[in-house]
Amino acid sequence: MMDVPKPSYDFLDALLDHATSIEKDAWNGAADQIAALGEEHEELARTVRRLVQLDRLQSKQIAQLRELVRALVTMLVEAGTIDRAALESKVAVALGEAAPPPMHDAGEAHPYRGGAPAPRPGFVACARCGKEIPRRQVFENADGKFCATCFEP
Repeated sequence: MMDVPKPSYDFLDALLDHATSIEKDAWNGAADQIAALGEEHEELARTVRRLVQLDRLQSKQIAQLRELVRALVTMLVEAGTIDRAALESKVAVALGEAAPPPMHDAGEAHPYRGGAPAPRPGFVACARCGKEIPRRQVFENADGKFCATCFEP
């Protein structure tokens, strides 16, 4: 009988070791990415919690300021220092001037374009160029609804 030489597995072992090494690196990389996302998520959660706390604090401060102004105005009116009607008129004018532009629906005329007509039903006006586009072809981001030409992600 003839002896058949045993094949050398050094190459195969090296190849499998290399493949295992690549697989371990991939798993470790994925685990690192997951951990980083978890840390990012936690940081975002902390930020949101801080913003909620700040919002509550500012709401309380605004309520306190409102009551303080109300008390001061009452004292000034009762003392005869200020005419209530004149004060109310001036405050109404000042608040009207300080008011932000009204929010608008995409179907309404754009407030900064001199009252362009509303688009046809089923269409939307592009927030940048004003072109009417079918609702199904709208691109939208935080700045509004846009046609394909004007859209910037």
